[in-house]
Amino acid sequence: MCLLLQKLCVELLFEIVSCLPPHDLRACRQTCKRLSGLIEGSPLLQYMISRANSCVVDVPSLPAPVDSRLDALRRWERAWERLSAHTLVRGLRGPEGEVTHYAICDGFLIGVDKSRTPGYYYRPICAPPPSQDDDERGGWTRVDFPSRGALLAVVFAVEHDLAVVVSHPDRSLGETMAHLRLLDFRTGAAHPLAADSTIPIMTLDVFDTGLQVQAEFVRNGDAILIQMKHEPSMERARRRVLPVVPHRMEDRTHHSPTGMDTSLYTSQSFAVMAPDIVAVLQSQPDVLVLCRVPSADDPDPTLTPLCHLALPALRSGLRHLPLRFDTDGTGIGTSKRGRDRYRRLPFANDTAHGVVRLTMLVTTMEGYRALRWSIALSRKALLLLAAAAATGASSSVVPWGGWGPRAAYVFQEEFGWGKVRCAGQRWVWLIESEPSTLLVRDFNAFRAKRAHSERAEGRGPSADRHDAVRGALGASAVAVHSKSVLANAYFAEDVTSGLPYCETATQEHTFRPCRQILTDGEHLLGFVCEPVGGGPSSIDLVAVE
Repeated sequence: MCLLLQKLCVELLFEIVSCLPPHDLRACRQTCKRLSGLIEGSPLLQYMISRANSCVVDVPSLPAPVDSRLDALRRWERAWERLSAHTLVRGLRGPEGEVTHYAICDGFLIGVDKSRTPGYYYRPICAPPPSQDDDERGGWTRVDFPSRGALLAVVFAVEHDLAVVVSHPDRSLGETMAHLRLLDFRTGAAHPLAADSTIPIMTLDVFDTGLQVQAEFVRNGDAILIQMKHEPSMERARRRVLPVVPHRMEDRTHHSPTGMDTSLYTSQSFAVMAPDIVAVLQSQPDVLVLCRVPSADDPDPTLTPLCHLALPALRSGLRHLPLRFDTDGTGIGTSKRGRDRYRRLPFANDTAHGVVRLTMLVTTMEGYRALRWSIALSRKALLLLAAAAATGASSSVVPWGGWGPRAAYVFQEEFGWGKVRCAGQRWVWLIESEPSTLLVRDFNAFRAKRAHSERAEGRGPSADRHDAVRGALGASAVAVHSKSVLANAYFAEDVTSGLPYCETATQEHTFRPCRQILTDGEHLLGFVCEPVGGGPSSIDLVAVE
């Protein structure tokens, strides 16, 4: 330690050290006993280091002292490591309608009905038990869409009381094009702050039953990115970036009929990596394209490709079936810190450090024996690639070996759609071959290294030793993985994956057969259970804490 620093008083030294970033704090802790004791004895500095290790951000709107925040963060970490939880709701009766998808969004349970009378149901998570009058409805509120056109996509921003609906034209209303509607979340009426609540969207064939739409909020909810494609040919895919800002009184909702990105006709799916960066899957060849979302003042609202990243190449005679991103709720909604949200945590996952799941099916040219693979993509690593590409002028495709080993992990999987959810840097899913087993993969580098050290020292649960852990999720076991090299008959070359992760499995004895998993991305887990003998589904909710 510098002699000048040794002469400083503790208060002044603390002021200097507290201005350092977390990785420098960790380095200072190993320099001398005085700095180590100062950092170890300060709850504020410990909270800063723990928050960086866990990749979470502070929620200053929740009043809580530093000691309470640090204690809550440590308890939250231990709960996820052991999958210990307590039950919030058990056997909640689902709505009576034909609900196809559920989601947890800003403190609400939402179920979308895609029947001939499309709409959605919502219910506060922490609502009191339904009264006798509401017992038949289970406390659910039904919202009908103003159009009876078949529903294509719906996303929610509950904190702005906004529901964005994309649907086929309603012939009874004389519509000839698909429409995007801005609705009040609680009533389904036109949003009161929208200058134009109904926006027509041009498609190739509005009455084509193969039309598929994906919609996600971008630019922190100020705009919505819409992609339309036709199945099964997928010859053309179009995207629009529509500025949608009804929650801002000084702005007016508007759209550009020329806001069409036609440079990537063969795209299949996209995922939002950051408020202004999206990743688009492009086939023929199979490439991941990182694009910049235009700003609100940009006269040409189209996506700008920044870099092209090649996916692992297949051997001759093999091909990919349609690739897809597994987004939160398959476009059903985005989760933000709204005023009605159930929250006991004074922190939230940093979305810039999250993990995105990409799923692909590999089959022969004749279509025999499809094998499912999934790729974990690090948002932080992809954003670094996009930032580096933005400063250069190269338009060449980066091979897998140039980006994949440090930014992705490739798995051979057995689980299916609807039973996998991304919760920050974790994947949560039920294994199809073992319906009673809940599995969590954690891609946080610090937690993976710590689990590896504990396992090497004989501390902590191991892959071949089950420790009884009390909680709603039962007993757990942990395995640690750091690097994988896939050399098999499917890929043209060895596929190296170096993204570290640890794996926690638990035997869940309390849950019934489940067809969908829900999560708020932090500490709420929901399980949509199959109905017994017909009727509405039932929902179980637990809090990992």
